[in-house]
Amino acid sequence: MKPGSIGLLSILFLFLLAKPFDLSARGATPASAPAILSGTITNAVSGAPVIGARVSVDNKIVWSVAGGYYSMQIELLGTYPVQSLKPGFDTYTSSPVLFQSGVSVTLNISMWENLNPPSMVTSSLDTASQTVNVNWSLPKGDYELLYDDGIQEGFTVWAFQGNMNAVRFTPVASPVTVNGGAIHMGELTDYPAGSNPLVPFQVAVYDATGNLGMPGNQIAGPFDVIPAKFGWNEFTFPTSVALPGGDYYLVMIQGGNAPNAAGIAIDNTATQLRSVARFFTGGAPWVPAAGNFMMRSRLNGPGGPVDADTLSESLIQYQVWRLRQGEEQNPLAWIDLGTVTDLFYADQSWITLPCGPYRWTIKAHYSGNRLSPAKFSNILGKCWTVAVTVDVELSCESASKEGAFIQLKNLVYPDTAYTFTVDTSGHHTFPRVWKGSYELSVKKFGYVDYANTVSLVCDSTLPAFLFQKKPPPTNLQVDAKSLVAQWQVPTYTQPLFTEMWNSGSFQAQGWTVQGGSNWIVSSVTGNPAPSAMFSWSPQVLNYEQTLTSKTLSGLHSPLLTCSYDILLDNFGTTSVNQMAVEIWDGSSWTMIKNYSNAAGSFPWITDQLDVSAYSDMDFKIRFRAYGDDSYDINGWNIDNISFIASETNAGLVNCILGYNFYVDNILSGFTPDIKYIIPGNQVQYGQSYDACVLAVYGSGYSTRACTQFTSEFLYPPRNLTATPVENTVFLEWLKPKIPNSSVPPGIIGYNIYRNSALLFTINDPDKLSYYDFNLEPGTYNYEVSARYDLTAYGFPGLFDESMRAGPVTLALNYGRELPFFETWDHASFAYNDWRFEPGQGNWIIDVTEGAPSPSARFNWEPIRINYSFSMESPVLDATPFECARIWLDFDLKVEDRFGTGLEKLSVEIFYNNIWHKMTEYLNGGSIDWQSKQIDISAVIGQSFRIRFRAEGGNSSDILGWFVDNIHIYPVCYPAQNLEGEVLGINVLLVWSPPNCEGTGGHLDEGFEGVVFPPPGWDRVILNTAETWEHTSSTSPLGAHSGNYSAGVHWDYTHQDEWLIARDILVTGNLIFWSHAFQGSIYNDHYYVKISPDEGTTWDVVLDMSALPPYPGFNGYNLWETPYEIDMTLFLGQTVDIAWQAVDGDGQGLWYSWAIDDCSIGTDAILLPTYDIFRRTGTMGDFTRVNPVPHSDTSYLDEELIPMEYQYFVIAASPSCLQTESSDTITVDVITTIDKSGVPGELRIYPNPVSNQLCIESQTPILSVMLINSQGKTVFQQEISPHTRCEIETAWLENGLYLLRLYTQHEATSSKVIILH
Repeated sequence: MKPGSIGLLSILFLFLLAKPFDLSARGATPASAPAILSGTITNAVSGAPVIGARVSVDNKIVWSVAGGYYSMQIELLGTYPVQSLKPGFDTYTSSPVLFQSGVSVTLNISMWENLNPPSMVTSSLDTASQTVNVNWSLPKGDYELLYDDGIQEGFTVWAFQGNMNAVRFTPVASPVTVNGGAIHMGELTDYPAGSNPLVPFQVAVYDATGNLGMPGNQIAGPFDVIPAKFGWNEFTFPTSVALPGGDYYLVMIQGGNAPNAAGIAIDNTATQLRSVARFFTGGAPWVPAAGNFMMRSRLNGPGGPVDADTLSESLIQYQVWRLRQGEEQNPLAWIDLGTVTDLFYADQSWITLPCGPYRWTIKAHYSGNRLSPAKFSNILGKCWTVAVTVDVELSCESASKEGAFIQLKNLVYPDTAYTFTVDTSGHHTFPRVWKGSYELSVKKFGYVDYANTVSLVCDSTLPAFLFQKKPPPTNLQVDAKSLVAQWQVPTYTQPLFTEMWNSGSFQAQGWTVQGGSNWIVSSVTGNPAPSAMFSWSPQVLNYEQTLTSKTLSGLHSPLLTCSYDILLDNFGTTSVNQMAVEIWDGSSWTMIKNYSNAAGSFPWITDQLDVSAYSDMDFKIRFRAYGDDSYDINGWNIDNISFIASETNAGLVNCILGYNFYVDNILSGFTPDIKYIIPGNQVQYGQSYDACVLAVYGSGYSTRACTQFTSEFLYPPRNLTATPVENTVFLEWLKPKIPNSSVPPGIIGYNIYRNSALLFTINDPDKLSYYDFNLEPGTYNYEVSARYDLTAYGFPGLFDESMRAGPVTLALNYGRELPFFETWDHASFAYNDWRFEPGQGNWIIDVTEGAPSPSARFNWEPIRINYSFSMESPVLDATPFECARIWLDFDLKVEDRFGTGLEKLSVEIFYNNIWHKMTEYLNGGSIDWQSKQIDISAVIGQSFRIRFRAEGGNSSDILGWFVDNIHIYPVCYPAQNLEGEVLGINVLLVWSPPNCEGTGGHLDEGFEGVVFPPPGWDRVILNTAETWEHTSSTSPLGAHSGNYSAGVHWDYTHQDEWLIARDILVTGNLIFWSHAFQGSIYNDHYYVKISPDEGTTWDVVLDMSALPPYPGFNGYNLWETPYEIDMTLFLGQTVDIAWQAVDGDGQGLWYSWAIDDCSIGTDAILLPTYDIFRRTGTMGDFTRVNPVPHSDTSYLDEELIPMEYQYFVIAASPSCLQTESSDTITVDVITTIDKSGVPGELRIYPNPVSNQLCIESQTPILSVMLINSQGKTVFQQEISPHTRCEIETAWLENGLYLLRLYTQHEATSSKVIILH
């Protein structure tokens, strides 16, 4: 367990292991007085003293200080070589030196600077092709920056961990990479007795962009440093830090609290003004520090080495040679072109050189006549190249060639290679290839590598034919009873990298840790153990520590998946601690997943992430733990990391012609689908078989995938039908039959199933029908199986049944017409067929009480305990009503006794096979007769019952519940948006049909309107290039009828396109016509979906890809047969209906799709007629002004006396005895249409308009828009600037519209009336 009250101490135990004393090996003799070695170290070129050289004799180490001086005592006497090394200089090793007791030895050392070669040598022809320009950069090498003299004169340490000391470093030239450094932590005497200062600290790299050149941004780290001794402690960064230019800081971050913390030594001899400090835990800024912190930086770059006083002076000039490719290891064949002091050379002999491949090499010439190693340029060929085109062909012609990787590698000069990754064309031309012999190799993920040796002496075209790898189908399963075999499409995968930590170390597979020491390999925890763990200990604040993989190379696969297991064992949520999963693409880290401890611990979970974007590059993954305080977690664990390259389904199934299916090694059949029904005559009940399937590719067969099964197949009944008759369903079927043969033996009867439950068993094989009587209204599914005596199949005394025929689904609706009245005047429950559940209980007819009497009463006696008794109505029929509300009215009285609130009367409705509670009344005191009204419009389009359910704990707590005057009736919806417009002495009334909100609108759409999507429809668009659109009958998709359909075309980029009909009342089945491909095997889907909750959830009711290929027309239904979808489950509901086309691999649809003539229900909607009522002024009675029922949604009331009038409209429906009236409007005949919004220079005519509206303006018109009375834009068009335009209005409905005009100067609005 974690300590609860003590801080974390990092304690370093030092174990000093003494070497065995071996006289024979070293000739050493122990002595009491040590020998003394001293001397001066200088630069062999300049003679300048070298500070910071590391001098070692055996295991004894000292560093040179000011003046290059060094001195050391040698306790273990004998003969040893002396070694001196420093970054930027050659290692110096002396001849063996004899060290004797008490004898002083002086050894002065001269160190030569490293012979660093030039960098980045390039060669290129000038534009005239006569001169070769050779360029290079300064030599680069390791060196050390230091600003102290090596002699300690001071010391400092912070009181608390987390505070910082830093030194500013200035590289000789840029760019550089910083590799590490050294820090002097003082001597033992700088620390109190009994302290433990050898605790880890951290070093980070900052830029110098802070205020006044102080540390600014952290560039790298922090990196852990574990000091092993007092004095100098050297450290190397796990990853070099690249710096493009400018000064930088090394920052030492204290790792413990004093005195148990490492401090830093100070040189006070000559302050360099480069040392700064920050009281981080106190929130203070960076400030200058006294003296020179003894901190040094080691780096690689141009211009070094350098010491405290002198820059490198040994580089004199550069030697240039020319050679032919292949002569790199034969310097005697090189042509000496002389020496230069610049960083370039112009070789003007190119024009005279013979044909061939040439390159140039440069050596840096240093003092002492020393030459660096050679650095070679790129190769230039003279009349030595040919153009080579490589054409890649695949064994599957329909597969994309994109991603095939071509390489031409010279067999004589292996360093010469030409590579390219092809696009979809599959070919590439290398315009200049050296002549010679090459190995041509072509690789593509999922294909067998191609390799061939070619000789290139002239322009050539090289074909490369790749054969696809042929993985088999997977997960073959056979249903023993139905003989339906199913499998999954073959997939080709290739592991790229896997890490399960079985090695027990990070180093085994190249993982690196940065920022701290909390990452470990846990041998205790894993999935299964071991795993990588970020532990809370040692406790760290404001931390960031990473576990980074080695570089991984993508396989150019279409898909690349990263998966791993992760667990969090949390301790507290006081602070936020997180784990980020990130990918490096060569330039930056991108977070692909993040986890937090905010919600506490979570168990092992497996995450699988799509990282296909990195498939064509080198990349790394890292797990970055970061947060405020590691104490709040016990640990993060990471296990089972894998990168899997794979082919898309389309990449394989494109090339699969189908599947061969085998039963006991005999070819049973071929199918293009991933499902196969084994013929019943190929198996025998009770026998075991081997079933196998293989994929048939264009290039051959895959291996087989196999499984075993024992047949339980018995022939099922055929052609099951179900016919509703009132409250009864009549089922009929045909006897089982062996194809092309007779009835199978052993049939003894049938099992009937309703809603998956066994309903009835028929014991007569010749009885082929069944009546299911006395059913409640609702939805039912029926199935029938055949029952067999298995004696004929070799199993006497045993019985079994076949697979089930069906299911057949139907909606059963019947009942009494509405309105329904119950006044109990006949003093009988039987008169209107009331029933009771579970029995009549205490329900009685009370002839003495009612509103007026009699009434139905639930009486208190006999006393009932924990009771529930329902009085249920007969079945009532609401199927005729589509645009109405259904109301339940009744009168209620309660005579209470004790007011417990525990006795209840619930009002409930039965529809969709279950009871729904609408309201509930409690015995909270007596209530005299009250009228109640409940909206039960949910039953529209269905049959239903109502019930009054009395329930409670003790019926004696009440005297009785009374129910009377039950009335159930429809009220049709009113006309909407009534508006009136004065036309002289006439009034034009315009309104909208009833808006059946809550019950939905009628679906009958053929897409013949000008607007797309049609009113009431919308689209969800992902692919703006290819989505649902108005499709002409003359297009390849065509139309079922008329001039238009709705269609979506395939594309090469991701598509998920929706066309949605909103708020549709379900009154029957959905029927639509289509241009559709059935049975796509490419994981793309062409769905029809239903949403009963305004798009929150969607139910799939049809998937074209799940259907078998359409007979004829290569699997296409070309408007031949309509699709009818059973909507029984949604009857009476208002739903959204969507046609969704979505690909499965992000690479676009495989097939185009179109729909037309979509409708719901088989009976046409009975459109209402209207009655228009008017009165003069605001007083008096309304009178009907239309002499006969009016079927249009506009009416012209003519030749009125100028005054004020009021109007309302009633929609009259034959299915409703009652209808709500529209809003009442007031119209003043004295006042004409308000023209204030129409500028004087604008003419709109005619108004009212029938077929064409003309608009004229003195200012050019830019766009025009028509908005109907419901606020919907029904027409919108951009216009090339013109002063006149016409709008076709013949297709628009009668009504009042708002015309919006946009000119170059303003936007205006005016009213327009469309009256046909």
